[in-house]
Amino acid sequence: MQEIVLSAQSRTEVGSRAARRLRESGLLPANIYGHGEENLLVTLDAKSFKKVFHEGHRILDIQLGDKVEHILIKEVQYDP
Repeated sequence: MQEIVLSAQSRTEVGSRAARRLRESGLLPANIYGHGEENLLVTLDAKSFKKVFHEGHRILDIQLGDKVEHILIKEVQYDP
């Protein structure tokens, strides 16, 4: 199976205004969570994520600094 790796940057701003600013600049706000671990608030490149997601990939790796997180895409929300 092909290994998919997307780069991410951590973020500190939360809320709808911050998310709107990120989306306008071509970034996608995301939340990574797991059992017994703290939530990670990150931003991804929107074009790269959409390409991977529309190709049908749901399991991928996120490169966050020097750390690699293995993730499963559980939910994608759209605002009509």
